[in-house]
Amino acid sequence: DQIFEGPNHPYTEALLSAVPNIDGEERTRIPLTGEIPSPANPPPGCVFHTRCHRFIPDLCDKVVPPMVELSPGHHSLCHLTREQLMEAPEIPDEPVDVMPELAD
Repeated sequence: DQIFEGPNHPYTEALLSAVPNIDGEERTRIPLTGEIPSPANPPPGCVFHTRCHRFIPDLCDKVVPPMVELSPGHHSLCHLTREQLMEAPEIPDEPVDVMPELAD
């Protein structure tokens, strides 16, 4: 239930946006775009930043987020607070290239 009451990570937020609403209301779909990070050679900073719709330049791509215990056995790694995640995300019309060095 905790996951559905309010996501604590942008990835969870994007996944939940794809779940059909039982009352028929449409949800704003949050697409997961960008490069899938390599588990063998993860990017610096947050490993999800290459696909994150809430990417913060010079923070997410450089600093590993702290692990926050939300409840016993429930942790999240994100620079954003729960309050910030409760605000509606800005969904870009076009995919954002957060790792331009890989485009070449």
